[in-house]
Amino acid sequence: MAYDAREGIAEEASEGEPPKRKPKLTDTEFLEIARAEQLAAIGIEMGDEVVSDRIRAMEYFKGEMSDLPSMPNRSKSISTDVSDAVLTALPDLVEIFVGGEDIGAFRGVGEEDEQAAKQETEVVNHVIMEQNPGFELVHDGIHDALTNKVGVYNFWIEEEESYKAEAVEGQSAMAVEAAMQQHGENVLNVQQTGEDQMIGPLYSFTIQRSKTSKCVKIMALDPNRFAVARDTKNLRDTTYCCMMTTPRAQELKAMGLDPDLVDALPAYNAAAAQEAEMARDTAGENLNPISNSATHDLRTVCVYVHVIRVDAMDEGKPQIWRIVSDEKGTVLLDKEMLTCVPFAAGSPYRIPHRLYGRSLADLLIEVQKIRTALTRLHLDSGFFSINQRHEVALSDANEHTLSDYLNNVPGFPVRSKTGNALKPLVNARSDYNTLESLEYFATVAEQRTGIVRNAQGLNPDTLHDTAKGAQMLMTAAQKRLRMIARTLAETLFKDLFVGVHTLLRTSGSQELTVRLTGGWQPVDPSSWGERSDMTIEIGMGAGGREMDLVAAGAIGNLLEKTLAGQASGAISAPVVTPDDVFRFGEWFVERAGVKKKFFTDPKPAMQQAAQQPPQEDPETQKAKAELQLKAQELQFSQQAQAAKLANDKAAAEDKARLDQWMAQQQADLAEKKAAFEAELAERNAQREADLAVYTANLQAETARHTAEVKSEADVHISKNRPGGSLSE
Repeated sequence: MAYDAREGIAEEASEGEPPKRKPKLTDTEFLEIARAEQLAAIGIEMGDEVVSDRIRAMEYFKGEMSDLPSMPNRSKSISTDVSDAVLTALPDLVEIFVGGEDIGAFRGVGEEDEQAAKQETEVVNHVIMEQNPGFELVHDGIHDALTNKVGVYNFWIEEEESYKAEAVEGQSAMAVEAAMQQHGENVLNVQQTGEDQMIGPLYSFTIQRSKTSKCVKIMALDPNRFAVARDTKNLRDTTYCCMMTTPRAQELKAMGLDPDLVDALPAYNAAAAQEAEMARDTAGENLNPISNSATHDLRTVCVYVHVIRVDAMDEGKPQIWRIVSDEKGTVLLDKEMLTCVPFAAGSPYRIPHRLYGRSLADLLIEVQKIRTALTRLHLDSGFFSINQRHEVALSDANEHTLSDYLNNVPGFPVRSKTGNALKPLVNARSDYNTLESLEYFATVAEQRTGIVRNAQGLNPDTLHDTAKGAQMLMTAAQKRLRMIARTLAETLFKDLFVGVHTLLRTSGSQELTVRLTGGWQPVDPSSWGERSDMTIEIGMGAGGREMDLVAAGAIGNLLEKTLAGQASGAISAPVVTPDDVFRFGEWFVERAGVKKKFFTDPKPAMQQAAQQPPQEDPETQKAKAELQLKAQELQFSQQAQAAKLANDKAAAEDKARLDQWMAQQQADLAEKKAAFEAELAERNAQREADLAVYTANLQAETARHTAEVKSEADVHISKNRPGGSLSE
């Protein structure tokens, strides 16, 4: 689908956003306006000159020339001038836009805005060429423009949901339960991986995290499904445009549209598709409807997306509204206020003051018709010359004569009664040369389109042309292609470029991380300002780029010689500045298709140098240098003397402090020694006193013990002496 039906204008608003205002117009009034504009628009409804031209162009492109039917038993050959020209111009035009250079570039409103404009340029090009199928978009848009008068792009904001899986291992059952409570069904693949003596079973699981982001979607729209108001000059200021689309019913439901309204939509009858769409088919795409059951969600339905510029809010200034309705414009499916027209359109041959110009096919249809007729004439003439007709004399014919004659096999005999039964008919001869006519109209085709046979690699006479003549032919062809490319760039691709920028800026998109020149960088489109000034760079593909690089080489040599002349004094005036060399280097690298910084801007260094005073003549500089040297020598001498005095003073002070410290240390030592000796003497005296007391006590104890022993001995001796007891 090419529209977003999720955001409508209603009383309620998303969380964190201010309430949305309701439009003054009712749904019925919106439908009435849309239907009225649809009926008056051009581009879809049969009967339009634009639609008729498209049908004829596609038939001629495919070689189905219904307006020049072949006669029975005559040549059916068809000249393919339209497809040859389109398929020849298409590669060069596509390469111009996708051959390595950016499609377009925004201009800064000042020097301080240049970097921001450059970043926005890279982001928009990244969105078009990388986030979307850029090559397909460029190819299809240019192809449609060359064959169907106009190429059309539709762009819109779409929400995408991305998923990121995070593996967790070695967690307890409690941790698994907590993860389940927090993330619910997003906890996947829970498995026991081990056992812990303290914790118990260990588990591993995966947490699937989802992220919703807004992104810009772009599609190349079938011009046969696009219509605009008849007074449209350009889509940026159009009052009305619309597109027809045939989605599946389930797609509409997935986008938030009312399921009851979607179920009520009739199935799209592809077999009754418009003739313009049928002409584009190559495999009968519109002849076999798929799943068009009246109740099946897979059935295709037809809806119209209207873009109307109308003051529905009664503010005195019209707003841009998108209205989604059924095919007949009787059922309102969705409405939304937009910030810009979500379409871009452009023609290869512009007609002033008109949106629809002319296509390459328009210029060649008559040429192809004439060349087809001449080709058939030439082939039929040769055929009849070889297969000459005869007059049959019935009187000389037998039952085999006519059947043998109709068996047109070389060498097969014709049986007759006599040898005069068949006589060659004299054919009318003409001096008309069909081959010269074919060559003439081939030249006419080249003049109309600029697609020369030299560029196609089909003209052997190029080898015999002079170099100047061949170059003139190629230059003329390149000018035609360059003009087509410039026209498409300033209309189709410029509107696409500005539209994508507006969507990124106003859609409330989150911060993007995109690959820019300096690598992957975060970008916040909501901080951008409105842009309208931009340039579209048009090259000429690889061949044109090579020619530019050859010319750049010659310019580089000239710059080198000029710089050498300025350095030697041969050129006194500053013809070439470092800034000139820098700008040439950056242009050369950019032209070569390399997005890498190789040169440094010399302006900061030049500005710093400009702030320094001017240099004096050598003699003055020498004298000042000598004076400065002498002053420096005197200063050094004074500094040395002062340093010596300071050193001497410091040394004396240090010696005094050392002597004082030594004296203090000696005094402290003597004091400590005296105290120690006194303490030692006191301890010795105490020890001697203790020893004397101990000795006296020991002697007394010894004497007492001796007396006791002697007393006991005396008693014992007296009791046991011979002669009996003393007591007796």
